[in-house]
Amino acid sequence: MPKGVDLSKASQEYLNSVADLMNARPWQTLGWKTPNQALEEEIAQFNSRVALAS
Repeated sequence: MPKGVDLSKASQEYLNSVADLMNARPWQTLGWKTPNQALEEEIAQFNSRVALAS
């Protein structure tokens, strides 16, 4: 979306589809992982630390 676009006029369905596209795109800052992949790894690491602490 171009800078300055009024998002209040966009439907929630459209905004959700844009978010899905962005979250499925690999990012250089995440080591070429998608945000979804990076989040899944963080959750897995957190869960393993919690399991070890129990």
